[in-house]
Amino acid sequence: MYKHQNFISRFLLSLIFIAAMACSTSETDKSNEGQDFTSEFQVRKQMAIHRLTGTAIQPVFSDAFILADVDLNPDNPRRFYNFSGDLSGRYVEAIAALQDEKHESRLHRLVEEILQNQKTDGRFGDDQLRYIAEEIDGEHMALLWGNGRMLVGLLTYYQYYGGDEVLKAAQKLGDFFITTYNASAQPALREKLRGYGAKGIICFTQYIEGLVMLSEASGEDTYARYAENTYQILPERGIQHTHGYLSTLRGVLMLYSYFNEPRHLQFVENAMNDLLASDDYTSFFSVREYFGKGYGGDRDEGCSTADFMLLCFELYQHTGRKHFLNAGEKALYNAFYFNQYPSGDFGHHDLSPIGSKATHSMAAWWCCTMHGLRAMQKLVQKHMVRTQANRKYLELFLEDTYDDNALSVKVQSASNPDNTQHYSIDILNAEAGLELFIRIPDWSKSTLLRKRGQAIESTPDNGYIAIGEVKNGDRINLIMELERYYAGADKALRNEHSLDKLPLRAMFMKGPRIMGVDAAIDPQFNAEPSNHLVLFPDMEGPDPSKFNPKRSFMPGYYTTASYIPGGYPAYLQTVFRPISELTFDRRDHMIMRMDFTNEENARSRISASVLSPWMPD
Repeated sequence: MYKHQNFISRFLLSLIFIAAMACSTSETDKSNEGQDFTSEFQVRKQMAIHRLTGTAIQPVFSDAFILADVDLNPDNPRRFYNFSGDLSGRYVEAIAALQDEKHESRLHRLVEEILQNQKTDGRFGDDQLRYIAEEIDGEHMALLWGNGRMLVGLLTYYQYYGGDEVLKAAQKLGDFFITTYNASAQPALREKLRGYGAKGIICFTQYIEGLVMLSEASGEDTYARYAENTYQILPERGIQHTHGYLSTLRGVLMLYSYFNEPRHLQFVENAMNDLLASDDYTSFFSVREYFGKGYGGDRDEGCSTADFMLLCFELYQHTGRKHFLNAGEKALYNAFYFNQYPSGDFGHHDLSPIGSKATHSMAAWWCCTMHGLRAMQKLVQKHMVRTQANRKYLELFLEDTYDDNALSVKVQSASNPDNTQHYSIDILNAEAGLELFIRIPDWSKSTLLRKRGQAIESTPDNGYIAIGEVKNGDRINLIMELERYYAGADKALRNEHSLDKLPLRAMFMKGPRIMGVDAAIDPQFNAEPSNHLVLFPDMEGPDPSKFNPKRSFMPGYYTTASYIPGGYPAYLQTVFRPISELTFDRRDHMIMRMDFTNEENARSRISASVLSPWMPD
């Protein structure tokens, strides 16, 4: 029965695509008429902006709250005030990059007040901490970490707004790092700090990013040369804080861009390839808060996820290796989106071997919320579109507007129950003679493209379809049939027809998104025991009356599956939804990894007498 259903479903889907192509022959583009196009990425970004600039959610980012890690008040401390400059520096970085007039006067005032709190030796925070090798401990590392984030914040502000006083303050801070280098770089200190977690040696190595930015801004190579020496101190992954480790690698990539020395790129590429092949690469296609499940156990962190995702995209830019692009995209749609809370915050979530646990909100307003927004800005500014001569390559289908001097393009999306993903790509402005290429991702099984109402007859070349010259007002419609994958313990993606051993413990993926069953929709599926035997999901979507999510940007992804429960004989159905949607729904238990099989295998494993009352013939 199952094979026949599968054949019929694929046959009907083929008819849908033939019909879609037939409809595309008219001069007026109607291939996306009736679509409810959405802007999920833009909505998520606005949620983060409102969280940082609004007053509806506590803690409110008031001036005093932001400045509390440079204007110290030990009698009434804000959490992590000892990481001086961490929150305030990140806040300045994220708000400066908004380039929004509504926030500029306040931003300028904040920067002025920050500079008033700089100490005579260039640091921010506790000036009683002496950087003598024998005295350096966790608190010294905490101050280095926060000051590193402050340096990046000040220099990001300088990139957008200039200001001699800001550059002088940044140089003064860079000089402070240089004066503390010799004591902090001692091998004995690295051993002493092993196991210090977020106050470990990564607090020293992570300020590479700021030093390279300072060399770029000041024209003085000295800072970047010290950064070259600094990353040699970085230990292997072991048990350490992932955010600091990944931030260090991102800084080393910046060194490669600055000096163009291949050894810097090779260091990062080797480290990331090793990470992707290890157990530290999680089922969410990202990393935990700590490598080796140290300290935080099996939980994530928004900063680490953002850095992992950006590092993948940055490596793709430098190497052209598609596995980095694919890894970054999977991290974006799953780990990064999943990490965001309904408040707009990013933070932590308790994970489990089979999915996510039902826990209280762990929004990390002291770091992850700012870092998540900054990552979103960089995705649009640096990774959504790639430039090569007079060619533009649309790499990421982010529902936002990309804008540079040569091209302005707006992307929106919609998902359909017919297993297709639709994109509307509007050319708002294009330089004369500019050619556009659109990436066709691996998760697209087949693709239909139209420009100015005309079908584009083209096959992908090295993963891209040539659109040709684009002009102001052009609309490009893209329809992609979603591939369906099963990701096993090795994270490799397989479709159900390439499996040689059943059942398979795996995650079900539709297109680029991990699908799961959460307790908000199906509490029975998530109850004990959860060792269900799930038949490969059906092609058609579920009956809408059987679920009621608070919000869904991708309703066409919802998928029905039959299963045999682990605790009693029955033949039931459940509904899969993208795990990213838990941002917009209440946090609850979700099962992602489970045993999948086909009907033939299910019958062979369970006696006919048990199945016959429940499983239809």
